[in-house]
Amino acid sequence: MDKDNDGVITRSEVEALLSKFARQPPSEEEISSMLDEVDGDGDGCISLETLMNRVAGTACEPELRETFDIFDTDHDGKITAEELMAFYKEKLGDERSTLEDCRLMIASVDKNGDGFVCFDDFSRMMEMQG
Repeated sequence: MDKDNDGVITRSEVEALLSKFARQPPSEEEISSMLDEVDGDGDGCISLETLMNRVAGTACEPELRETFDIFDTDHDGKITAEELMAFYKEKLGDERSTLEDCRLMIASVDKNGDGFVCFDDFSRMMEMQG
């Protein structure tokens, strides 16, 4: 999301991200409304911390399931390191993340140690972010 790694998400970064996921690109008004909703200080940017807290604090199970499904591309109920790495590379254009990085990320939330993130692990992680 944060293409320039400055700790904030700009309007253009929001537009780029939404264009990758949305069925149709959001309008200028929709983007402005989204930014206004989470831009606490009115600078036109969203801090990554604020965004994660907002998502974790407001997401209900259907929204979490929808988000989980973005990562779980084969829809087998678990997110693998390979799926996570593909998300970073294909959806976010991040070529820096390695398979080992993704395995470490998964291990940090994998409660039962099976090497995957199931929906319960994902939900727990999102709750902890809030």
